[in-house]
Amino acid sequence: MDLDRAHGLLTNRTTQFNTGSSFNEAYRQKLIDNLSLDSQGRPFKIIVFRGCPKLCRKSIHFVDELRQEVATIFDKDCKQTPYRCIPKGEKRVLDAARLRNDYYANIMSWGNNNILAVALSPELCLRNSEDQRVQKLFQVRGGNDWPTSVTWSEDARTLAFGYMCSSLQLWDAESSKLIRNLDGHSGRIASTAWNGRILTSGSSDKSIINYDVRAANSMASCIKQHADESTEGNRLASGGNENLLYIWEAPKMSSSKFLHRLSDHCAAVKALAWCPYQYNVLASGGGLSDGVLRYGIHKKESALTA
Repeated sequence: MDLDRAHGLLTNRTTQFNTGSSFNEAYRQKLIDNLSLDSQGRPFKIIVFRGCPKLCRKSIHFVDELRQEVATIFDKDCKQTPYRCIPKGEKRVLDAARLRNDYYANIMSWGNNNILAVALSPELCLRNSEDQRVQKLFQVRGGNDWPTSVTWSEDARTLAFGYMCSSLQLWDAESSKLIRNLDGHSGRIASTAWNGRILTSGSSDKSIINYDVRAANSMASCIKQHADESTEGNRLASGGNENLLYIWEAPKMSSSKFLHRLSDHCAAVKALAWCPYQYNVLASGGGLSDGVLRYGIHKKESALTA
């Protein structure tokens, strides 16, 4: 009844146990006799069952069955992805009486820290969406200048502000302090966008400038392609008052050679946005005379599939 000892006696061929090696052979012979002969000493009849070829199946382990079940559930969830529920009414209404009515201004930005930055004429306010607290970051001195573009950085630590009088500033949102001024534009800066450490700005002086904010000489490249103001996205996409949309490759922007030139809009290209989870999908919106929102997949061999 000592199973460990019996297993050792059956499997060990070299070590001599105290009971002697003769016990090993006797035990083996006993097993052979009992497994091959019945109680009357006659050999067992072995019947082979092969089954029907149409009905026989390969044996599947329990773990494999579980894996197949999980894979089936996963495939079903992927195919039946529910659409995002978009509310039909507002959740909260905020008082913004000093919000400037400017077609070219882009004065709101919602950061990854869940804080909404809004320019209300000369003031820049931060609203925390969790505790509903409102903080005034700064106020522009002088009545002829005000913020015309506001953009959070990707890490939600820095705010970029473009101004009516061509200034471009970086502010630390936590300390409410000015980090630096960026030069290069001579007109209203209506659009700014971040791509990692690179800040891109579009201005009414018909230029697009890329700034490397880590460098002392921060201007990385400057492009003058549009007939008027520009807005930009991620790769980079830019649009202007001449109804044209350009797509640029970041490594080649210094040469002012665009990748694609699209002319599908019938009015100024007012809004551009790259998809945050599918890098090659771009959405663009036209002005009042166009009234169309276009989106499509950007490829190297084709421009934009609307």
